[in-house]
Amino acid sequence: MPMLALAFKEKLSPAEVDAWVQGTIGESGEPFMGEAVARADGRFRKTLFAKLGANPGPTQRQIVESSPTPIAVVNGGAEPILNVDYVETVRYANLWQKCCYRLAGLGHGPFWESPREFNPLLERFLADVESGRASAHRA
Repeated sequence: MPMLALAFKEKLSPAEVDAWVQGTIGESGEPFMGEAVARADGRFRKTLFAKLGANPGPTQRQIVESSPTPIAVVNGGAEPILNVDYVETVRYANLWQKCCYRLAGLGHGPFWESPREFNPLLERFLADVESGRASAHRA
């Protein structure tokens, strides 16, 4: 995945900054996003992503497969970084509505790209958690 390769780079060219914003947020990206990516300390980015594979603790998968905490999974259908097909194979211990949501045509930031589609899911999830309707069940 070309976008993932950028996440590991310490220094990004202006074209790579633009590609990162476009690839993660799509057409809804705003100038401040590129400015923030350009300002970010590349040493941190490089170290963060290098350390992800070296963590001796439990994996994210192990945590969500055993946690009783309700979890909502919402990804963009055009996600450029994560393998959404893989994410949907996880046996979540408490997956909200027993399904992962994939919002068609959206990328890594569906909450930003289309709040009209994302926010109702978030609101329903929060209401279900608050009311206790998001009780534990295996997907």
